[in-house]
Amino acid sequence: MHVTSTVEVEEMKEESKKGVSEGNSSSEEVPESVKACFRIANDYVKEQVGAIVNDFYLGEHVNLAMIEVTLFDHGQLKKRNEHTTFVRALKDWGILSSEVDVAKAASGMSSKLRSPFPTEGYKQWNKNYLNERNLCTNIGNRLPVSMKYNRNE
Repeated sequence: MHVTSTVEVEEMKEESKKGVSEGNSSSEEVPESVKACFRIANDYVKEQVGAIVNDFYLGEHVNLAMIEVTLFDHGQLKKRNEHTTFVRALKDWGILSSEVDVAKAASGMSSKLRSPFPTEGYKQWNKNYLNERNLCTNIGNRLPVSMKYNRNE
């Protein structure tokens, strides 16, 4: 009986060590592209961004551009209009398929956000950008309260 409980204790210790080391390694394994793009690069943000991309991307680069704008306006991205970095980060994080062509996606996003596209937060866009504003609003509404809109310009 004593041997069994000692074995069980040792097994629990091993399981605990695995959990700790896996926990540490996952945070250490955040790709550099993700760190360069996102203000906070953790599993929670990855989960939220993954859900947004899954729900709204639909294989359309213009939708990816609106996702980027919304995430920036909600304080999740370091910069807006860093399309290549954004797409690379999503691919490296496993959110976008490895099949996605980074340069092509970034170019499509750039075409959408080319001037005269508004640079202020999406809630300030005029009726000429009603469809885009509505899409960004829907994306923003899908984000948790902890990722609230914070553009004041």
